[in-house]
Amino acid sequence: ITRNIAQGGLGTLQGALGSGSIYGNEVDVIVWDSSMTEKNAAHIDLFERQAILGGNRAPFLLGGDANIMKALHENADADVGQFGSGLIGIAETIDEEQVNTLPWAAQYLKCNAQNNDLCRNPNIRFRTKCWVDRPDVTPPTNQRAHPKGQVGWHPGFRSHQLTGRVLAFTILKALQDAINVWS
Repeated sequence: ITRNIAQGGLGTLQGALGSGSIYGNEVDVIVWDSSMTEKNAAHIDLFERQAILGGNRAPFLLGGDANIMKALHENADADVGQFGSGLIGIAETIDEEQVNTLPWAAQYLKCNAQNNDLCRNPNIRFRTKCWVDRPDVTPPTNQRAHPKGQVGWHPGFRSHQLTGRVLAFTILKALQDAINVWS
């Protein structure tokens, strides 16, 4: 069973205080991924420690401050890990023509400084619409062209898609290792 209890833009301090009640007491893996909004190491440390204490077993801690993770591993025997970027082996986007030769999921993910504007283009980073025109419905109020939140610092859907794949492969690899050990 997986649960996404994302709290975009809020950080994790308030969730950490009620970790067991909010996230549950049967957590196997918990992910800290609030680096866009939460920079305070003490808040990250609290999140990680409460995750360990808040349930029936200590979960695998994925993501967070490397120094905190190292300390928890060395001093509390916590199982910890960090996300990789997933970018090793992804071909660089060079220009508008070449990008069409790349697999769809790899397009616009990796640009160098000279062509970074291509990857940072909001029309490419975000694939959103607030309203799809329909002949049978006329909304009573004007609809936005795109939802709020498409700000310059946000990575967009392609980066999140890659992070999801990195997480999925991490879990699948761990499951395969467990099968190999216990079968």
